[in-house]
Amino acid sequence: MEMLPLQDAIAAILAQLSGEERNGGVVYVATEPITAGKKLQFPKVHIEATSRAFLAFVDRDPMANWSHSARYLLFYPDTKQIESFEAVLPPFTSDPSLRWRVAYKADSVPDAVLATTH
Repeated sequence: MEMLPLQDAIAAILAQLSGEERNGGVVYVATEPITAGKKLQFPKVHIEATSRAFLAFVDRDPMANWSHSARYLLFYPDTKQIESFEAVLPPFTSDPSLRWRVAYKADSVPDAVLATTH
């Protein structure tokens, strides 16, 4: 099956946000899909993609210091399924092969608090 473009994956991921996440959060996405079987190790979270997937990180409280409520989402475009993994720490220094970009920022979040990504 052909892989969906990143923008389609982002739309599916954003549709999964809670009201709290939509009103006060920031969503970062890895710019390249994760390959099937890839094991990702983030602080206190281990994720393994069962098939090709897009990875997102949802910072629920971007104006707070770490650690606080956050989560990772894996979106599988072939099945349209999403897996969610609770987290408390950001991913940005864990895997240098991942390139992150902001996919969504609540209006209430100032640009100054956004994570500096690659």
